[in-house]
Amino acid sequence: MKRSKTATKTAAACDHFATIRATIGTGLKWCAVASPLAPAIWINLDQASGKGGALTAFAIGSVLAAAMAIELVIIARAWSARVTWGAVAALFLALNIANAIGNSAGHSGDARDNRAAIKSTADAIKARIASLSQRRAALATVAGEDAAESIAAELAAKKAEGSRAWRATEGCAADKIASPAARELCVALARLDAKHAAALKRDAIDLDLAAERAKDTGAAPSVDDPKVEAMTVFVEMLGFEVTKQGRVAIATGLDFGIGIGVEILSALFPAGILSLFAGVGHAPAKTAPAKVAAKPAAVRRELAPDEQPQPVAAEDAGLAAFYARHLEALQGEHVTATALFAVWRAYCETQGIVPGSAKAFSLKMQKRAIYERNSGRPRYCGIRLKEADTAPQLRVIAARN
Repeated sequence: MKRSKTATKTAAACDHFATIRATIGTGLKWCAVASPLAPAIWINLDQASGKGGALTAFAIGSVLAAAMAIELVIIARAWSARVTWGAVAALFLALNIANAIGNSAGHSGDARDNRAAIKSTADAIKARIASLSQRRAALATVAGEDAAESIAAELAAKKAEGSRAWRATEGCAADKIASPAARELCVALARLDAKHAAALKRDAIDLDLAAERAKDTGAAPSVDDPKVEAMTVFVEMLGFEVTKQGRVAIATGLDFGIGIGVEILSALFPAGILSLFAGVGHAPAKTAPAKVAAKPAAVRRELAPDEQPQPVAAEDAGLAAFYARHLEALQGEHVTATALFAVWRAYCETQGIVPGSAKAFSLKMQKRAIYERNSGRPRYCGIRLKEADTAPQLRVIAARN
């Protein structure tokens, strides 16, 4: 039966959007698979920084090699292949862990040194501010808070007021002070001189204090390494005393833990995410599959000649017989991979056929139907289970007398 132009356009549009959706889903899947590799690659690149392009390429390749080798261990069938790829994964994982430990130790050591330097600088600034504040307080007891200019003006006025005694004593020379008036004037002038000098020094200290306070950035780090300090508090809560060597051991243990954890997660998580997408570890039950609900008759139609399944190879005769008995091609229909494999296993039990693995069955079915990963829920499109043959039929044959 020939399809109408409208149906043809609708089918083409559906196929176009399905292709776009599948492409986007594939891109998101591989982004999710590659995301755990980023921390390990960053660590290795940091270690290889400035050491040449060859080491930079090896820094990236070693992380990818470890993850790929672990994936090959999982999918390998032969024990020899598993052992080989396991050795390769262990080698690259050991190299990556060594890089990560060195990187973590270097950065944490730099962080501790930086915090210690900041703490030392802040303590020195606070000590200078305290010393200058004490000196200023001592000068303020002499000069008060009067401006040096006003004290100088008061000193000049006092000299002008006692100008006769000032000249008679030749500027308050000690051996020229004879009269009580001259003595009173010179004592007052000496006090004003001392007050003026103290005011000048006080103002200079104010400038130094302003400069030191400008250097003060606020609260300095109370400890050199907060993580080590937190672990130390926890250990001391258990009743143990932590010495200086103990703090070094805690810092080293944290560096080792971070390095090993990052590399192991980066190596194992991609394989785990791939397993989730592929549905590994979710074997179908051996019970007969549930009957697939029939789609409304309005959406059923026969496939065009160019949409018919590919010819079945001679060596897949068992699968061909299964396809002919249990499946039929219909546009717009689909069967989940899990459900179809369950029907296949049940069929094999009745026919005495070895069903094989789900992956092998999927590879063969992909030659006969459109396969979609469907965001981790794979399915075969363009086919459906026959309603009458959803589950293998058991027949009872009466024995003849």
